[in-house]
Amino acid sequence: MLAIGFACSLERTVLSIANENYSQYGGDKAIETLGNDHVQPMPQEDFETGWPELMAELVLGERFLVWSFRRWVLGLTENDGSHWNVVWREFAVRLEQPDGPVALANLAKLVRALQLHARRQVQHHHPCCPCLGTDEAWLVNMVASCQHRQGDLTQRLAAWMVVPEASDALVEAGNRLAYLMLRHDLHLPYRARTPASGTWEPARLMAGGSVH
Repeated sequence: MLAIGFACSLERTVLSIANENYSQYGGDKAIETLGNDHVQPMPQEDFETGWPELMAELVLGERFLVWSFRRWVLGLTENDGSHWNVVWREFAVRLEQPDGPVALANLAKLVRALQLHARRQVQHHHPCCPCLGTDEAWLVNMVASCQHRQGDLTQRLAAWMVVPEASDALVEAGNRLAYLMLRHDLHLPYRARTPASGTWEPARLMAGGSVH
């Protein structure tokens, strides 16, 4: 009961931070700097590169994002607030005040959108696993597309993962998170690649979604 109560309290705190501090970063104007108004043509060569398969192949910003996602989801699926506390401290160190809590709040909102509106179970690895899952690669590329102002790609990635009515919330959270990570030099390289089938396998976040 204590773990569940702590988790619920921390999630409410984190989500309220996102709403209360949004105007501090220019509101919609901050998002627009990473949105559809600045779409650049997607380099064709980026569609010929394969996905990284190991965490060791990722740069610092990507590893930080995937690790944080894994920890946050475990806090939800295991009803264990200790995972969230670890992520909270890491964001506070890497992104400092006041950006750290706001960035984490938007990661939490992104996960919430997946939890409520994804199309199938989201697969994720445990925090220390050296492997990189397909859905984790999707997360990296979605937030990276926000940093690189590839608005059309961001929208398509969101549409492949969640139902239409949740797409805007997912993109909004991704844009805010990408913006704050970029402010603190947590850069995400542009690795976009369309699978051979031209589609993504849609996802849904549920208990038991961990791969290993």
